[in-house]
Amino acid sequence: MKIYKLCESSTGYVWNFIVYTGKDTIYGQRHPGEQTSLRIMLKVAHDLLDKGYCLYLDNWYTSPKLVDTLCTRKTDVVGTMRTSRKEFPDFVKRARPKKGETVAAFCKKQMIMKWKDKRDVVLVSTFHDDSMENVTARQGLIQKPSVVFDYNKNMGGVDRNDGQLQSYKLARECLKKYY
Repeated sequence: MKIYKLCESSTGYVWNFIVYTGKDTIYGQRHPGEQTSLRIMLKVAHDLLDKGYCLYLDNWYTSPKLVDTLCTRKTDVVGTMRTSRKEFPDFVKRARPKKGETVAAFCKKQMIMKWKDKRDVVLVSTFHDDSMENVTARQGLIQKPSVVFDYNKNMGGVDRNDGQLQSYKLARECLKKYY
């Protein structure tokens, strides 16, 4: 079963969700012709838009167009992003930073950053800049972008909710037939 969820980050409380029912799943009639991930996000976050909230997104949902759309609706965004997305800055895609280095692009309110850790990490934010913070690790003192700290701290509501649901037996385990 596939469920698209919007959860509160500290408790895992499910704010809204959509159950995937196949091709006939209704994602939102207000944005026909848009990419599916954009329609899903606008549908589950509909009641939070225009109220100044911040959404932390997975790379499946995040795109420059979604970030622009949410910004116009007074909603901030932080998330990871795939470099294959349309409208992704070409020079950031081609950049090959060394370990610990960053490359950032700014357009209107959004910042797209590529940071080299063990591998490339691509993040987008509407309220961070490309500043770095010092961290004590096993290797000693290293620097990480502040957007990485914020993302790691607040991204986890869905995982927290999934972990809470693990303690409950699913109906399909005791039924012979299930849908």
